[in-house]
Amino acid sequence: MKVKDIADILDGEVDGDPEHEIKDIAPVDEVDEDTIAVLRKEEDWYKIKKKAGAVVIPPNVVPDRKLSYSFIRVKNTEVAFVRLVELFYPREVPQPSISPMAYLGEVKLGKNVHIGAYTWIGDAVEIGDRTVVHPFVYIAGGTKIGANTVIYPGVVIYPRVTIGSNVVIHSGTIIGSPGFGYVRCEDGWLHIPQVGGVVIEDDVHIGANVTIDSGTLRPTHIGKGVKIDNLVQIAHNVKIGENTVIAAQTGIAGSSELGNWVMLGGQVGITDHVKLGDGVMVAAQSGVTKSAPPNTKLFGYPAREYNKARRTYAILFELPQIARKVKELEKRLKE
Repeated sequence: MKVKDIADILDGEVDGDPEHEIKDIAPVDEVDEDTIAVLRKEEDWYKIKKKAGAVVIPPNVVPDRKLSYSFIRVKNTEVAFVRLVELFYPREVPQPSISPMAYLGEVKLGKNVHIGAYTWIGDAVEIGDRTVVHPFVYIAGGTKIGANTVIYPGVVIYPRVTIGSNVVIHSGTIIGSPGFGYVRCEDGWLHIPQVGGVVIEDDVHIGANVTIDSGTLRPTHIGKGVKIDNLVQIAHNVKIGENTVIAAQTGIAGSSELGNWVMLGGQVGITDHVKLGDGVMVAAQSGVTKSAPPNTKLFGYPAREYNKARRTYAILFELPQIARKVKELEKRLKE
């Protein structure tokens, strides 16, 4: 594509040769005359070791006039990077078709749906327009799936699950499996039936090997725009607010509630019945045992306010030296 055409797509301004041909996107340290790079930080100029085809720059960066290549100035370089990757590497969308090797019960399909081979779909399932169900997917009867949703191979969807539109579910994920609830009795442990199901709203992205358990009597609820990384466990009756982001290997115990725009780092653990307000941020490997008000930053185990926790951990590393000083003081007091 020509530089000017890329600039139109990015809603940017060209400084240089608008007719120059670009064949691919590349990292800043690998860009050449045929490729385009995105300069996210001004200090990354030194990484450009060759003559580039073009460089996307933020509005506050002044181009080095010694460099002869073209520039495209945009408002947001992060958004521009995403658009460029999608431009040069468009997602492959299977042609609408129903594989003869798939099993379909009495289902209601929208327009231009794709169902892959060896997929099993039960009765009373509804699937919206342009949704793609890849091979080897199991969808239990009564499931409702919206439009433009993509379900990758190996996904298992239990009964009483509702999935919105523009949802992406990656391989190995299980949605609606029975929640972990037991009552102790004379003969051992009696499992509590989990019949509430799961509701997943629009624009949710779910990574690989995620488990989202069914609620007991009400659904486990995943709000609009939530992004879930790989290997995340979400227990029964959990409620997650809109646009929350959850990094890998996080576990959320039963009946906890997360507000909107919450951010959980990797390997975070949240105990049951905890409530986190809107905008709460939890650092990686923290253990949350108590509820937190909106816009709180948490860190550590048990998780505390971020700055207090950092000071506490800083003191911990000084304990050997502090212990020696205490012993010296005790000795001087005895003397």
